[in-house]
Amino acid sequence: MKKALIITASVLLTLGILFYILITNSERSTHLHFTTRGGVFKNTVYYSAQPPETAAQHTCDGKFAEMRDDLFETHFRLWQEQYGGKAAGSR
Repeated sequence: MKKALIITASVLLTLGILFYILITNSERSTHLHFTTRGGVFKNTVYYSAQPPETAAQHTCDGKFAEMRDDLFETHFRLWQEQYGGKAAGSR
């Protein structure tokens, strides 16, 4: 009986941890946009694990954070340093 309770508790704890991880990851932003103007992306759209994309190339999964326009130049310079060049169509 004691063994069954330990196994059940272990399974429930494992399921709880798995659900917590799934919920946490589903709420996390996957990428960032610079401020949109009337639903149209302004400047370049960046991904965390991919090179920069232009707005025309971008297909959005809806999980994004918006960045203010005044931060664009700083972030663009950092991404140029990381990827060694410019994205096609970006300024």
